Amino acid sequence: MREVEAVLIRVLSSQGGRLPVVWSSTPLFRTPRRTQGRPTGGTRSRSATSAVGSAADRIGGPRCHAVPVHLYHSSIDGYHSSSHTTAYEAAFAGGHPSLSFPLDGLPPMSHLPRVFVARRIPSVGLDRVVSQTDAWVWEAQMPPPRHELLRRIAGCEGVLTLLTEQVDGEFFDAAGPQLKVVSNFAVGYNNIDVAEAMRRGIQVGHTPGVLTDATADMAVTLMLCAARRIVESVDEVRAGKWKTWEPLGYIGQDLVGKTVGIVGLGRIGTAVARRCRFGWNMNVLYHDVRRNETAEAELDARRVDFDELLSRSDFITVHTDLNESTRGLFDRRAFARMKPTAVFVNTARGPIHVEGDLADALQDGTLFAAGLDVTDPEPIDPSSPLLRLANCVVCPHIASATVASRNGMAEIAADNLLLGLRGEPLRCPVPPPETDS
Repeated sequence: MREVEAVLIRVLSSQGGRLPVVWSSTPLFRTPRRTQGRPTGGTRSRSATSAVGSAADRIGGPRCHAVPVHLYHSSIDGYHSSSHTTAYEAAFAGGHPSLSFPLDGLPPMSHLPRVFVARRIPSVGLDRVVSQTDAWVWEAQMPPPRHELLRRIAGCEGVLTLLTEQVDGEFFDAAGPQLKVVSNFAVGYNNIDVAEAMRRGIQVGHTPGVLTDATADMAVTLMLCAARRIVESVDEVRAGKWKTWEPLGYIGQDLVGKTVGIVGLGRIGTAVARRCRFGWNMNVLYHDVRRNETAEAELDARRVDFDELLSRSDFITVHTDLNESTRGLFDRRAFARMKPTAVFVNTARGPIHVEGDLADALQDGTLFAAGLDVTDPEPIDPSSPLLRLANCVVCPHIASATVASRNGMAEIAADNLLLGLRGEPLRCPVPPPETDS
């Protein structure tokens, strides 16, 4: 916004520090469409606001109380950070601007690449996107409805999505042929038709690596919570049902020396295996289409077929991709092969287990307990039988919910988006889909 700042400095200087009132049908600064005085979900970038504040500060002129400008009021709506808010307050103290002041020669915001951000992400990434693009940020807690998503992305060169957005042919058609990049704020990308994107020359990015430890920690947390009946016992305390120390009360399963079966021994699966091996001296079995020789050497991990893993493991934790071969992998047959003392954990994708079959197995004693950070659908239906079972711990997909992980995801997502807009290779591109030879 240096061009904007330069023009504003000249105008402010010529007007003694006060901007003239100029009417126009095309405001320089865009505001969200409103319904009954409230924004309908998204807000435009306010990067130009900093230019106004900076220009006023640099010439040392009086405050521009009466300037009728289309801006965002930080207490009402819109994306804002502390730096943006400070700039706004410095230039327009106490005002509720409602008009516009386009000036001859002022560059339109359209010189910046237009992008849509499907939800607010941590500011370490969002601030960069907002400052370098003409960005519309979807502010609502819930994802944009499909029709609204397709409307908002029209004409965009880049879109930052979450797993909640289905990115397919219809999405690409709605965006238009100028779309250069889709940056997914997630490690997974099952929501994106990668083959179709590549056919159209659209780059696709994701955010791997930064949430490995957080997700591994979450898997072990669920193992412990389910095995030691933590949530069940806490609920009883809160309900006033704790009467005395009970010799037979809340007895759970040990981890020390037991066998953990890991389905999918990639980065996260290996991190879980290390925690189990070095923390509790657990035996490590794994099932994967690829052999992990590093884990075999370091952790004495043994690669076995799926049925052997089911029958021998005391804990089974899922860290595989969701694809046609893993969808519904843990069904009634799989649970029946497991030990009645076994604990099942899934932090990967909800459709990998069959909810009804898991509920039956937990209820009839086929399994001891389960810990889930993913469900199908998400969020889980409040009437799901899993939520009525004391031996099932269900969390709202929070494995990556740490400061370091979410900030790392935001930085990578911003890098992917901005690099793609410049036509450069992405920091973390999604690999091309495998094809049958």
